[in-house]
Amino acid sequence: MLRFDRRLLQNVDWPLLATALFIIALSVLSMWTLAPGRGGPALAWRQISWVGIGLVALLVVVSMDYRSLVRVAPALYVGGIALLLAVRFVFED
Repeated sequence: MLRFDRRLLQNVDWPLLATALFIIALSVLSMWTLAPGRGGPALAWRQISWVGIGLVALLVVVSMDYRSLVRVAPALYVGGIALLLAVRFVFED
């Protein structure tokens, strides 16, 4: 189970986080209002859901001890290269 260390909150750059959330809010608001007849609210809800998924992923990564990833780092590197090559060859024009 993932454990959240309360000391992590001391190292958060709060102005940067607030700025990022403000930019996210502006993007959702612009999607909502700029295309009202063409599915703007649906796009805004999709954007909000992706932001939520990203925040959950952020919390999972932050709560992991990076020193425990040393054993699997070569496999993660090879997997990342394989995914990049897959994008290159699968989505080729």
